[in-house]
Amino acid sequence: MSHWSPEEQRKLLLESITEYAIFMLSPDGLIESWNRGGERIFGYTEQQALEKHLDALYAERSEAGTALRDARDRGRSEEEGWRIRKDGSRFWASSVVTAIRGDDGELLGFAKVTCDLSERRASEERARLSETTRSSCSSPTAASPPGTPAPSGSRATAPTRSSASTSRSSTCARTSSPASRRTSCAPPPATATSRTRAGGCARTAPASGPT
Repeated sequence: MSHWSPEEQRKLLLESITEYAIFMLSPDGLIESWNRGGERIFGYTEQQALEKHLDALYAERSEAGTALRDARDRGRSEEEGWRIRKDGSRFWASSVVTAIRGDDGELLGFAKVTCDLSERRASEERARLSETTRSSCSSPTAASPPGTPAPSGSRATAPTRSSASTSRSSTCARTSSPASRRTSCAPPPATATSRTRAGGCARTAPASGPT
């Protein structure tokens, strides 16, 4: 046989749960009970939390009214969003609000369960940033299509040997007659200077008159 009354058993059960904030609300949304999980997550002691309105725990106060209204109309409301601690810091949480009704259907209040999801959200954010970084590093640099002008400030490429040859061929092709083409394209005749240089290298005797 149990040594505790049903009320004491419920209180002991709630006090043993510290991972979740579990508390009761009046039909108007005022906090009527508080557990150690609520103190750990939100920072309020039981004495400080009692008679506070639910919206004091929401970063956006209007969201508290929406959660109560949805639970009243549909029997249950589930949501995730920003909550606020006693010290003013925000954290991401999951909440479930359940309407409590009597046998005659009258609304007696609400049961509220909140779970701190800060660690899960931080882990998901790190994974997302890591994936974004890997994607940006692995993306190949797009090659410029043919005919794309060089970027501003870049140095023009020097003409190649083939380009110079093409220019010379074009000059010959524009000559009006075969004779003139031979004249313009043939190498220049050797000058006196060039003959003198050649003679010096071959040790040719200089030309002289009869002795």
